Amino acid sequence: MAHHDSNRQGTTKPETSNSDSRKADNNELDNDDRQPSRTDLVHRLSVALDDELANNLGHDQDQQARRVVERRKTFSVHHLKELFENEFGARLVDYGQTTASIVRKLDPTELFDDPDIDLVIIATSNDLHYSLSKEALEKRKHVVIEKPMTIRSSEALELIELAKKQNRILCPYQNRRYDSGYRTIKEIINRKLLGDEIHECVIHFDRYRPELNDSNAWRERSEPGAGAFYDLGSHLIDQTLSLFGHPQTITADIRIQRSGAHVDDYFDVRLDYGRLRVTLKRSMLIREMGPRYVLHGLKGSFIKYGEDVQASVLQTGTMPPTVDEKLTENSWGKEPIEDYGFLHTETNDGIIIKEKFETLTGNYGLFYEQLYAAIVHGKELEIRPEDGYNVIRIIELGLQSSQEKRTLQCNQLL
Repeated sequence: MAHHDSNRQGTTKPETSNSDSRKADNNELDNDDRQPSRTDLVHRLSVALDDELANNLGHDQDQQARRVVERRKTFSVHHLKELFENEFGARLVDYGQTTASIVRKLDPTELFDDPDIDLVIIATSNDLHYSLSKEALEKRKHVVIEKPMTIRSSEALELIELAKKQNRILCPYQNRRYDSGYRTIKEIINRKLLGDEIHECVIHFDRYRPELNDSNAWRERSEPGAGAFYDLGSHLIDQTLSLFGHPQTITADIRIQRSGAHVDDYFDVRLDYGRLRVTLKRSMLIREMGPRYVLHGLKGSFIKYGEDVQASVLQTGTMPPTVDEKLTENSWGKEPIEDYGFLHTETNDGIIIKEKFETLTGNYGLFYEQLYAAIVHGKELEIRPEDGYNVIRIIELGLQSSQEKRTLQCNQLL
């Protein structure tokens, strides 16, 4: 494993997320080679979700049910009520204080009509996000939508208005706000460890995969909402907007680099904030990885290599901790010391600091904690539906900027 310093050559780890495990890429669970089911809808009121179980519903159901029972020891289910059913009938799994079941139905309308279901999570291909979310909201269900929220900003606006009318929660699943690296740079910015202003931020999400996915991988087919910018660009844009707010202008270079590819697999997007400039980059042809995050401020710099560690933990079957579980030194989402980023800065009294900066713990489970609190107790969600709209609007502007080869004003943001 590489060391974090100013001369470091880093490596990345596979990463994942709860909902993103339905959309996997290479070793990362964001980009799966399989074609996602168009009715892969799961409803949950829980602080932790066995997403791998939901992802593998097509496998032996008895074996999956046994795995759920075994996982009682690795995560707490507070208010989980999932439907577990296929064309052969339903099986219920008793967790003791609650009953869990998972639904697999071929007709989403049947799912949305179920009065026992409060929350629907849309984890289909991007082109179905709008229509299925609209139908679920019309049936007065709370809705979580896998990123990107929709493929057109006009569709996102319509869903926002419908959710308000129905008095239901609508939330894009931007789980990368709970990455350890993102949480760390947010902490550095908030504490002004690099000075009062950040003047440059660079975020990479690179891979080395020169070969194309299987021909059935919808992300690499020429259809609406496909391509790297819609896919992982959504994460990087959301992180940027959450950290710095609305940019003034956008200049984008979005292209196809790999032979035989049908949709974009590379982007270099520059967001101008005045004195601050943010660069977002993605390539599938980076064999030797550079930094994941780079921050430069008036007083110092922070450089962070490597990926969030939650993927490897998720793949073992361990679930994120709940609010009732105490974090330990070796707990979920905590990086080893050798993976900490490098901080080079100056204090207010002139002391130069050059040291590793402890990476904050990542926890995708926080999303579900907040979702439960919002639905049951009416608390505010950190991720707003307007955030999902803004991501799509920036994507639209980026695609236009790249096509027209010019800088555009970032207008019509909420």
